[in-house]
Amino acid sequence: EQVLHPEKYLDARDQPTTVKLGDLGSVLGADWSPLLTNVWGELNLEVMFKEFFPSSKTSSVTNGWDGDQFRVYERAKDGALMAAWFTVWDSEKDAEQFTTAYKKLLAKKYGLEAPAEKQDRYQWKRDAGEVVLERRGAEVLVLEDVPGDLCAKAEDALWAGTERMVLPRVERVARPTEGAGG
Repeated sequence: EQVLHPEKYLDARDQPTTVKLGDLGSVLGADWSPLLTNVWGELNLEVMFKEFFPSSKTSSVTNGWDGDQFRVYERAKDGALMAAWFTVWDSEKDAEQFTTAYKKLLAKKYGLEAPAEKQDRYQWKRDAGEVVLERRGAEVLVLEDVPGDLCAKAEDALWAGTERMVLPRVERVARPTEGAGG
């Protein structure tokens, strides 16, 4: 966020929200293990949207990014992958814009039907598992390829167990002027 918008670092100091994704270990069971945990960030979101929609202006979708974390899990018995991703936005409007755009991205990525009407929750069934996109206020949860029988429990665990924390603002200390006391 602050790479794309230096004024959010230098002037107004918009601190991103740190997201710690809830644990799905008890929901998924011993056969699934975390493979990768990371943050997409606003810059990578722009790159992702440009990959699927090269001629579109993506910054209007990603400008309101405030924090995220994703985790990819692997099932030991067959190498199947599933992903969980939690995003936080500056406002409900920003989260709604992202949800609308990401619905279209998921439809293009997986060849799914994207409902035309606006909703706060979308769910698709694929051979690899369920795909869920849900917005609650200024937060959005994405699940990709979750086994159908575990989907509702995974959603509940992530909405309840994901931590969100805004880091306190750190004030700059003025440098002493040359020759002033030391």
